[in-house]
Amino acid sequence: MATNSKNLHTYAMLFRVNWIAGRAHPVELLARFAFFALILLIFHLLWTSVGREQIRLHVRPDQMIWYLFVTEWILLSVPHVHLDIEDDIKSGAISYHLIRPISYLKQKFIESTAEMIRRMLVFGIAGASFASMLTSKFPPYDFYIVAVPLGIASGCLAIIFLITIGISAIWIHETSPLYLIWQKLLFILGGLLFPISFYPDWLYRFAEYLPFAAILYLPATAALKADTATILFACQQTILWSIALVFLCDRLYRTAIKRFEVAGG
Repeated sequence: MATNSKNLHTYAMLFRVNWIAGRAHPVELLARFAFFALILLIFHLLWTSVGREQIRLHVRPDQMIWYLFVTEWILLSVPHVHLDIEDDIKSGAISYHLIRPISYLKQKFIESTAEMIRRMLVFGIAGASFASMLTSKFPPYDFYIVAVPLGIASGCLAIIFLITIGISAIWIHETSPLYLIWQKLLFILGGLLFPISFYPDWLYRFAEYLPFAAILYLPATAALKADTATILFACQQTILWSIALVFLCDRLYRTAIKRFEVAGG
């Protein structure tokens, strides 16, 4: 019991340290938000023009902006933890982490989560203000009540994905190709720029059960609809894929560490 309490205190301190350390990079945060605002502006002009041409849409142009706000808010808030893990493996620094009393995977997850939540706070407030300027209104309170917890949970799922990609560096050395594949699948099957419900029905039914939709499409759709069935489905998919990826990540990590030790790392 005392050990568990000590571990919780250690992880809490790790979270706090990384939260504070993130303040040292205001330029990166500003650049990310500038990109966020630019995407919202471009698609606001696009969907407004589409609406003006009276092309039939599944949703209103202002709803598309708030959908895009949620998906970009999640994606831009997730740090590239796979690069940190790749560097640790290449440099051999991971050896020093292995002798520490705390889990390397948990350490990376907590560090990334702290950075992600800090970014979400900034991008959420600034991004929502900018989106409201474009659409001339704020969404109802239900939108935020659903978007915030689901967005954080989906961001954590994305972090687990990236940690898994990072661990693969023990075999493939360069994780960029794997990351780019994941990123493109997230864009297409995750519904980054528009809902996957725009796709043909067979593709939509297939994509909505994939982890990519659980990261972007489902939390954004649940926030807009705010109905019980959609929220429960989003929660279910996020939890199931998180469990599956944690198991996969743990197995890969154990295998990677054995290989690393055999190689004399």
